[in-house]
Amino acid sequence: MEKEFVRITRKENGEDEYRAIEAAPKFPGGKDALYHYIEKNVKYPLDAKKSGIEGSVVVRFIIDKEGNVADPKVVKSLCPSLDAEALRLMKKMPRWKPGKQDGKYIRVTLELPINFNLKGIATYNE
Repeated sequence: MEKEFVRITRKENGEDEYRAIEAAPKFPGGKDALYHYIEKNVKYPLDAKKSGIEGSVVVRFIIDKEGNVADPKVVKSLCPSLDAEALRLMKKMPRWKPGKQDGKYIRVTLELPINFNLKGIATYNE
């Protein structure tokens, strides 16, 4: 079985480490569905539009053993209103298929860059 390389949050001390696991967490419907979720649900903040602010907000979050998005944090900020919008999108997400190791579901830390541009589209990068 081919393994996937992901960041794992260690339960003992909360620190992150990278390692190969059986299965990384998956958004329901895959990457295309994640793109459509972001595009459909983003609300570009008016102040950011008026100021012409574009770019990426990077959010780090955990997919827990049940597939819930937990503890989203902005690790690359763009502006307060776009940061808040990225966090709102994360908190509203449906459950993911959780990561798996040794046949058991595990907590996995992921990062998601959300791109904001003034053409009205927000996307994510891999």
